[in-house]
Amino acid sequence: TSLIPHTLATLGRIHGPNEVRRSVDLLRRMGLQNLSLDLMFAVPGQTVADCMNDVEAVLSLGPDHLSAYGLMLSAETPLGSAVARGELQATEDELYVEMLLAIRERLVQAGFEHYEISNYALPGRRCRHNMTYWHNEPYLGLGPAAASYVSGRRWTNVADVAAYVARLRSGQSAADQTEELSPEGRARETAMLNLRTSDGLGIRAFRKATGYDPLTLFAEAIRVHQHAGLLEVTTGDAAAIRLTVKALPVADAVLADFVS
Repeated sequence: TSLIPHTLATLGRIHGPNEVRRSVDLLRRMGLQNLSLDLMFAVPGQTVADCMNDVEAVLSLGPDHLSAYGLMLSAETPLGSAVARGELQATEDELYVEMLLAIRERLVQAGFEHYEISNYALPGRRCRHNMTYWHNEPYLGLGPAAASYVSGRRWTNVADVAAYVARLRSGQSAADQTEELSPEGRARETAMLNLRTSDGLGIRAFRKATGYDPLTLFAEAIRVHQHAGLLEVTTGDAAAIRLTVKALPVADAVLADFVS
């Protein structure tokens, strides 16, 4: 969301800031005790001042959890098409990084824990649903197009509702696409997901869960990125591998070296 009218207009949203405020007020009056909001930044035309005004406006709503996502343009969307035609200008990398770090600084100052690359929570308010994914634990999805992951096997149900119902009625599996991960593939994916969090990849827990020593399996990636100041490796009972703050703008590139 955004609470800045021209940012909402650029995003093609049909609601305004007041609708956001009324929705939050309604949820609080209905007794919701743990409120999460999504904040979009790096919107075409957005300045750092716009971005931080949005952050302050969102904080004024008193959320318990915030997800801050940098906009990813897709050519298939009206916004992406407008950028491709030159009607709008995509946010430059330097400005993106400035916004990302400014958001982080302000939210941490406001008492939020930066516990995952794009997610912030007040103490005790981490998203338990998403932590399942980042710990690479099993999950089961029900319904058309739903995804599941159990024992290293991943599958996605058929997306068409009629086809989904027909398969269930005939006793067939609703799975449309299936992938079976090798033990090493599962270990690499676990590492990539763990590293998204502020807790990082716990070395002892990783060995127990996957049977692999991360310091050996990822020795080259650790060497390269630690030298560049993008990773830190701690020792002792809570030994772990973690991204540094410097790595946040290039996290995808760092994590790619753990899955390939």
